[in-house]
Amino acid sequence: MDKYIEGYSSYGRMLRYYNILSTEAASPEKITAAIEYTQRLNNIGAFAKLKEVLSSQLALDEPQWKKETASKLFDTVKELEGRISAVYVDDEKAELLFELSDIHESHGEYAKAVKNCLGAIENIKNSTLLAKGYYRLIRLNIFLENFHQANTFLEKLKSLNDSVKAFYTAFINFMSFFMAIRSTENFVNAFNLLDSVTTFEEKDKWQFSEFLSFEDVAIFGTLIGLLTQKHKVNVENLVNNSKFRNQANTVPELVVLLEDYKQNKFANICNDVRQLEKYMKYNLYFGQNIGSVIATVRSKCYIEYIFAYSVVDMNLMAKMFGDSLITVENSLEEFINAGTIKAKIDSITHTLIFVQGDERYNAYNAAVEAVTKAIQLSQEIVLKSDAMLDFI
Repeated sequence: MDKYIEGYSSYGRMLRYYNILSTEAASPEKITAAIEYTQRLNNIGAFAKLKEVLSSQLALDEPQWKKETASKLFDTVKELEGRISAVYVDDEKAELLFELSDIHESHGEYAKAVKNCLGAIENIKNSTLLAKGYYRLIRLNIFLENFHQANTFLEKLKSLNDSVKAFYTAFINFMSFFMAIRSTENFVNAFNLLDSVTTFEEKDKWQFSEFLSFEDVAIFGTLIGLLTQKHKVNVENLVNNSKFRNQANTVPELVVLLEDYKQNKFANICNDVRQLEKYMKYNLYFGQNIGSVIATVRSKCYIEYIFAYSVVDMNLMAKMFGDSLITVENSLEEFINAGTIKAKIDSITHTLIFVQGDERYNAYNAAVEAVTKAIQLSQEIVLKSDAMLDFI
């Protein structure tokens, strides 16, 4: 699994290093890999953060490359700031400020980069230049975990004229999906966007590894589908969708899950989902934990199963799901008590008997919707800075 982190690039990989090294014992190999990657990026800001993360475990000395990089950065910034101060045409100044922003970004100085971009777009009317600014501000605010601000600039980018916006179509689609996966209330929107972010291209052509890996999109897309969609929809859009499978097939555990799901192998599905937990230690943005996902998937599979019959043998159902009889009975009782299904349980024969007569199709749709809405999944990811007011 340590190789999985190589599916992320730039600051996205550094963030995963921080997350791993701060939540588990840091092996010498992991520390070395993080330091070497920081040096490869010449990212002095990332090294400072890494030093902070590891401070309770070991003291990192300032390496020579960091000192040399900081000295060169100072000279480069000073020279460029001199050029900017000598320019009075707004569009020309904006281009130079974008250049300065990119320099700060490449060295991990994201707050300074944001300040440069805000200065660049302050007085310009040119849509092309505004798009350049919004594009940078979306990325930079995500790096700073200012997601509300990132979303504000995403909406500004979407509002530009079509000829300018067309150049950023893939970026807009991806960022819309990225923002949607962060909270359960937007999962349906994320599912609807999935086809616009998956690709037939190879993994090494993936453009958005600063944020999500090639595999992440398939993993999160599958989980969202299981949480929000009916079986038929998921089979069509996930299992039998060759574009989605191009990405899903790079995750062996997903291949097994999707095939078991297609064949309604209920006893396997929840265990298959649990096998994805190993990938979640790299998750920074998907708004659910695997335990919550499994609880909801099990309930939805129960609904799919019981509506195939007018009388349900709960002993057989328990065997089908690999659950105990008492677990099945308790779950079905919860559905009845919550009004999710209209049925009664015969405790002697251990059967579930529906009582809604000829309204089974409508009842099935209502039950699926009720399960999806009624189970309040716990938010694993804190939505940082979402309460901030726009400053533009």
